[in-house]
Amino acid sequence: MHLRFDRHKYSSSKVLSPPMTIVSIDRTVPCRLADANPIITRAHCAHSRNWSRLLVPIVALCAAIAGDAFAQTARDGGAAPIKSQRVPKTAEELVAVRVAVVGSIAPSSTVRVAVTFDITPDWHIYWENPGDSGVATTIALELPTGCVAAQHADGSVRVDYPVPKIFQEGETTFGYEKSVTLSVEVTLPAAIPAEGLPVVVKSSWLVCKELCLFGRNTASADLAKPVESTAPAAVSLRDSLSRLPLPLASDCKATLIEVTASAAVLSVESQGAKEFTFVPLETPGVRLASGSLAQSAGSSLRVPLEINPENALGKPLAVAGLLIYSVGGNNPRAYSFRIAVPTSVSKP
Repeated sequence: MHLRFDRHKYSSSKVLSPPMTIVSIDRTVPCRLADANPIITRAHCAHSRNWSRLLVPIVALCAAIAGDAFAQTARDGGAAPIKSQRVPKTAEELVAVRVAVVGSIAPSSTVRVAVTFDITPDWHIYWENPGDSGVATTIALELPTGCVAAQHADGSVRVDYPVPKIFQEGETTFGYEKSVTLSVEVTLPAAIPAEGLPVVVKSSWLVCKELCLFGRNTASADLAKPVESTAPAAVSLRDSLSRLPLPLASDCKATLIEVTASAAVLSVESQGAKEFTFVPLETPGVRLASGSLAQSAGSSLRVPLEINPENALGKPLAVAGLLIYSVGGNNPRAYSFRIAVPTSVSKP
């Protein structure tokens, strides 16, 4: 049995799908390394972030087919057999998930539910905005009565993500390697019941190298039984919290200028700042006019934006993200900000 990679375009009068590569089994054409790449790449399975999200199940199927097919011996005119190249079967093989409660227990006190993702070397998972491709890593809590998770201004649960690494290898993505801890702050009730405070923690992630696999995990913990402060989970959480973005510094001014019904410019200025990098968050109805991030070597930055109120999903229009820069020769730091688009523009 041999493998052949075929490129097909699918379209109809209603739906136009982007080019994609699928793996087909060909029993007549020998498999030569010069003819076909035995590794299924992300580019083979998706050409944009939106399509990669839809194609996650296809990627997993491709991986399974490739793993089984290459486990067989392929010969070409007496040549040495092609060695088997094992493809991971699941994302859970590549990412180990640890869940713990960290903090001190007292009535109405706060603790953190910490979820640590230990990632196989050379693989990575994604930030809350994955960039050009990928899927955001998420955690969700099923809390007992009386417990309240920290929230954003729009009422959604606030998951604290450390500043991501920027990957620029043909495409720009944002994520994590090796290990990362995400967390949610939870306020406990005034009275803690004797039976404890059980919480269910659900997480999901996309782990990528040359191929991508989608993973899920469900775990349980007791909010009334935090780990010791010296436990590995507590140490990992402290490191994660030290790498959270800071509120925008007072010496940095970020404003929207040249605002119209369909466009605006993000203007950033800071005396003495060097090498601005803007890493955007996904905000419905507002996006960069081009690219997935913006950079400037000077003390100011101008970022053209596209505005489409009809895509706001009923939420107020805003631009948000991270500004990464250094001042006075210090190491670069990341600062978070959010600027509302004027309400006169927000109404379609």
